[in-house]
Amino acid sequence: MKLPFETKWERNAAIVLVALWALLFLPNLRTNPNWYGDEGEWMEKCWTFIHGTPRIGPIVNDFIFPYAYPPLYMVVNGALLRVFGNDIVVGRALGAVTALAAGALLFWIGTRLRDKQFGFLCAAAFLVYSEANVNFRWVRSHPMSGTWALASVGFLVCYVQEKHLRDAAWAGVFCSLATATNYFTYPLVGAVVATVAVVNWREWKS
Repeated sequence: MKLPFETKWERNAAIVLVALWALLFLPNLRTNPNWYGDEGEWMEKCWTFIHGTPRIGPIVNDFIFPYAYPPLYMVVNGALLRVFGNDIVVGRALGAVTALAAGALLFWIGTRLRDKQFGFLCAAAFLVYSEANVNFRWVRSHPMSGTWALASVGFLVCYVQEKHLRDAAWAGVFCSLATATNYFTYPLVGAVVATVAVVNWREWKS
């Protein structure tokens, strides 16, 4: 099995990236960033969903109207809230860990597109991006959905490069997870289908 970090430089770079993530995303989760109004709604949606009574205040949450968000994030965050307590730090910590996963995916995608140095640059650029730091530390479904979408794109890159059907299947799986987390990723469904169709059409023509 080929290890992802084969040289001392690569191992040290990975350690630096994880340390950078910890330094930027973990401190002061309770107070920084400042409250975002939707966080209260998301905390309530997750908490009531995991207790079997999905509501937002007096409104029953049917995941379509007036809060059009599918339930996958509510399952994950709600389960964590139930285990560790109904505390905003729990939800924000989930976002921070999701940011580390997104950075790892960007490293992987960058490596597939060029080389490991480029992969490290992609991950580092994401981790130091201030908007990513703010948005991934808020309690909301968008960062998790975007991370699933990154995984789907990564497997699409693999499929275009190597033409293995398992990569197309994994792209579809992660696309489904992204859409089950946030409906805003629905265009990715068409992108996955179109990419697979174009690659197969080119293979058939050749």
